[in-house]
Order: sequence, then C-alpha cells, then structure tokens
Amino acid sequence: LKTGDLRNARELFQEVAATSTDSAQVLDSFYQLGDIYASLGDRRMSASFYERAGSYNPQALVKAADIYFRMKDYGEAAKLYQRILATTAVDSLKPFSAARLVEINYKTNGIRAADLGAENFRRDYPDPGGRYRARFLVDRAEYLIRYKKYDEAGRLLRDVRSRYDRTPAYPRALLDEARISVAIGNLDEAEKKLKSLLAKFPDAGAAQEAHLELGNIYYAKQKYQDAADNFRAVYLDSLAEKDFVQEAMSRLISSYESVGMYDGALDITRKFIKMFPESKSIMDKRIQVGILYEELRYFDQALVTFKNLSQEAGRDYQAELHYYIGAIYD
Repeated sequence: LKTGDLRNARELFQEVAATSTDSAQVLDSFYQLGDIYASLGDRRMSASFYERAGSYNPQALVKAADIYFRMKDYGEAAKLYQRILATTAVDSLKPFSAARLVEINYKTNGIRAADLGAENFRRDYPDPGGRYRARFLVDRAEYLIRYKKYDEAGRLLRDVRSRYDRTPAYPRALLDEARISVAIGNLDEAEKKLKSLLAKFPDAGAAQEAHLELGNIYYAKQKYQDAADNFRAVYLDSLAEKDFVQEAMSRLISSYESVGMYDGALDITRKFIKMFPESKSIMDKRIQVGILYEELRYFDQALVTFKNLSQEAGRDYQAELHYYIGAIYD
C-alpha cells in the first residue's frame, strides 16, 4: 500500500483473507480491501468489504453504511445503521447512526416516521449547538421542496439560518434556498445566493452542488464560459462525489460545445469514457466522440468511430449511427 501499487496489494490481501486461519488477520484484510476498493473508485465492493470487517471494527460498519448512504442505496444503509445502534459499544456512534436513520426516512418520503424519529432523537440524545436539530430541519425542508411546498420549506430554512448559523447544516440551507429561487423562476436571486454560499463556504460539502446549480443557471442564461468554470470546479475537485463529477463533466462538454471549443469537449468526453465505463450514458458519450470529430473536420476518424460503434451498439442506436455515417458520405 505504501508504494501505491493498489492492485498488487489487493491480490495479497485477498489471498490472506482466503487462506489465513487467524480470524483477526482475515477481518483486518477485509478492512484493508475496503480501503483499496475505495481508492480504486469501486464503492460497492468497498462497502461490501467494510461490512465484512464490521464484526470487529464498528468504524468499518460506519464506513460501509456511509458509502451506501452516499450512493442513495438507503435500504442497505438503514440496515447497517440499525445494526450499529443494536451492537456498538461506542457511544459516539449511536447518535450519529440514529440521526442517519431520521435522514433516510426524510429522503425516502417516510415523513411520519422521520418526524417521530427526530422527536425521539431529541429525547434520547444531547444535541449541543443544535447540530442534529438543524440537519433535521433541512432534511424536512428538502422533503417539502420535492412536493413543491416552497413557502413551508422556506420557513424551515430561514429558521436554520437565524438559529443554527454555526452548524454544518447552514451552508446546505443556503443551497436549498437557492434551489427554491430556481424552482419559482428567480434565477438572479438564486445566482446571488449561490455566489454568497461559495464565497463564505468554499470547502463545505454543499459547495460541489452549489457549483453545479450555479453552472446550470449560467448555462440557462447562455453565459457558457461562466457555466464551464463552475462545472470544471467540480470536475477538478478530488473530493467531489462520483455522481457530481459525472454530471459536471457532461455539462462541461455541453458548455464547451456551445462556445465552439470542440477540442476541449473531445478531451473531456474521452476522459469521461475512461473514468466511467459503466455509466448509463456511455454509448451516448462514445457517439459524441464521433460527432466532435466531425465538428473538428476529422471525417475519417469520425467515420471509423461510427462504423465501429455500429458493430456493437444495440438496436436503439442503429438508426442514429447510420444517419451519421450517411451524413459523412454526403
């Protein structure tokens, strides 16, 4: 691991896990494999190994649950947070896990269960500074936003801003207020709020999403260079969530195309294909490579690209590919 040879380290730890008769050594190998797969970007495999290591290391269970939570696999995340609550002797993990279960209920529209869970949490756990209270208010506001109850959501978010401005939920409240402004068509107000958020909290967890939202606003206003700057900020952020990076790269490609920067668009498209080969949009991106070759007047390369894709693409793409091939010959 110290040399950075993750794939060789993976093979060694897999061999230890498969052959060792020392249970502690096996469980430690599972934990190391969780770290390795996390570094390789395979979140589901990483979570699987952390979960297997969880019988001796409660922090491993937390890591597994958090990965599922960020992947929006809330069912698996909830199972692990419940397991942590039932088994851990680490007091600090109990309020964290209980709070996550409340958040999951808000995110999966279990509003009654979430409200009850938030009330029980206030009864069962101390909350100095209102850190968890603020988080629950924001989660409830986001539930209301999904159902377009913007006035009620706005009141909750203003409450967070006025009473809990020193909690981690505060930047998130600013982000959600900006999203309400977008939803009601006030792009100028949303732009102002997002720029304020990024100026005050450039390293907050909400910053990645703020850049995406601001990029989308600039794109809608046809300020494509400003849009590209914000999408690029997410793409270049080594700590950005995988899903945010995919979205940012797709939007960056569109922004570059809109200002005729086809070389830049082609470069990002190729990198997207390399970074996210399992993406649902991977065939569209591969076709996009051919289209960009055409825009750059590399007709031979475009033709080879389209012909090769027509050999492996499914039926849904054949008409589109034959159109592009025919257009080059014409």
